[in-house]
Amino acid sequence: MTGTDPVIRSQLVRDIVRVDVTGPILFEEALIQELESTIVSAIESHGSPKVVVDFSKVKYVSSAVFGKLVAIHRRLKPMGQRLRLSGMSTLIRQMFAVTHMDSLFDVHETVEAALESFPDERG
Repeated sequence: MTGTDPVIRSQLVRDIVRVDVTGPILFEEALIQELESTIVSAIESHGSPKVVVDFSKVKYVSSAVFGKLVAIHRRLKPMGQRLRLSGMSTLIRQMFAVTHMDSLFDVHETVEAALESFPDERG
């Protein structure tokens, strides 16, 4: 891997799993699988069905990413949650719109807006 290869990291922010994808292209099958595994592992280990994926450093994604995001959506739906996506480039937003994927997910301009879109349930 070079310094420009995508890296996928997760962290818990309040009770929300934040997944950051860095690097301009998310195309290789191994990285797409890593994205899914990271999200699923974070949900299971943190017990949180609230997930935000930040694509602000990504310029292009393979259509295979859509399939992984739909699988995660199906996992979250019975828990009463929708996957939040943020920071999508114009190209990625257009791909989502053309495939009507934008109707499945809450899409936000920034990761901060996506994090704030969850109701505060701390009391």
